[in-house]
Amino acid sequence: MGIVDFTVQVINISPKATKQDLINLFSYCGTIHEIKLEWNADGTQAAKVTFRQPYAFQTALLFNNAIIIDRRVRILPLEMKEIPISLSQSEDLSTQVINGPLQIGLKEGEVVKAKDLVLNTGRILTQQAGSAISTAERMADEIGSNVINSECFSKGAVWLSGVLDKASKSLAELSNGTKGPR
Repeated sequence: MGIVDFTVQVINISPKATKQDLINLFSYCGTIHEIKLEWNADGTQAAKVTFRQPYAFQTALLFNNAIIIDRRVRILPLEMKEIPISLSQSEDLSTQVINGPLQIGLKEGEVVKAKDLVLNTGRILTQQAGSAISTAERMADEIGSNVINSECFSKGAVWLSGVLDKASKSLAELSNGTKGPR
């Protein structure tokens, strides 16, 4: 099994940005293992940011199109130069994976704004999450009803009630002094 790389590339970083600016932004994602900041020929900077946890890597990708100092930066997985996405009418939007609001070419002359795709995907995921929560609530209610209505639970509750009743009577007798030591 190979080593999993949790590195993102940050493109179009302002010349005014420092390594500390990157640390300030990406520290919200999780533990940063390493940041390499490099100068490009066009006067911008690029960085490679490596994280220790997969959730930090995934969270960092959500910062795509964020503004650092005075420029919007692109944040992509290290191994990807562009994010290829093709949509056909038969594909479900929930199967599409987007790493932030980009413009992605689909066919010649046809461009889909990823922001709209992300909003649609988010809407679908919200509906699915709501449905899952509703199903979980129904199942919890059903399990609770089954437990309460079960014969074992009823017998156990009656037994425990009897035990507590006897214990409270014994305690009352001891405190009143009506029952002596055995």
